[in-house]
Amino acid sequence: MIALALASALSVAIYGGGAALDLASTETALRRGGYEANPIMRGSLGKRVAVKSALVAGVVALDSKVKSRPARWAIRLGWVAAHAFVARRNWRQ
Repeated sequence: MIALALASALSVAIYGGGAALDLASTETALRRGGYEANPIMRGSLGKRVAVKSALVAGVVALDSKVKSRPARWAIRLGWVAAHAFVARRNWRQ
């Protein structure tokens, strides 16, 4: 039971960290005069936080269903890589 709780906490930390990095870099780009290219994410900061939170919850739920440990890590690394790419692009705006 403790191992499951730790695995869930790790998933939330990884997915939440990636989402937070994306949100922070997006807010920085918007303050600098950039624009949100994703129509779902346009609007207020509250809307963006709500959408990202729902997305993180969905990915954490998916992560808990994947039985293969290498597959879980591939999903996690892919998530972090995608958010790092987006954050880098946002900060360059």
